[in-house]
Amino acid sequence: MIGQQNNDNRRLEAEVRRAILSYEPLRALYCPVTVQAHDGRVRLEGAVRTFIMKQMAGELAQRVPGVLEVQNELVSDTELQLLVAQRLAQDPGTRLLTTDVSIRCFLGTIHLRGRVDSPARKEAAAKVAAEVEGVRQVVNELVVGEETGGS
Repeated sequence: MIGQQNNDNRRLEAEVRRAILSYEPLRALYCPVTVQAHDGRVRLEGAVRTFIMKQMAGELAQRVPGVLEVQNELVSDTELQLLVAQRLAQDPGTRLLTTDVSIRCFLGTIHLRGRVDSPARKEAAAKVAAEVEGVRQVVNELVVGEETGGS
């Protein structure tokens, strides 16, 4: 019985993966989406570029015969970018705003660019960004030092 249940879960996972990858934008970007199934309940995890991609993946999964419920825990880059910006602005160790730092995200990898006033703030920014749920990696390209005037 347990063996059959495991086979059914694996079959459902494969069918949901196929359904999600039928959506060209997700397939073309090789979005890192994992699918877990248990007794008709499907959980989606990973990173996608946009909120619309996240919604579409959930809808496609829900349409697969045998799926009773979808727990969509995908995170879109747009959501992550906003969450990281909010955390950097609110954290007492960083207090960085998007006027100080640019935040770019691609499939869960955060890129921090800009200028900060100390090595400690640079390190704190990377740490705060890395702690945001859904962030897979942080590329810290922040530069320490004050801007110098010039021609």
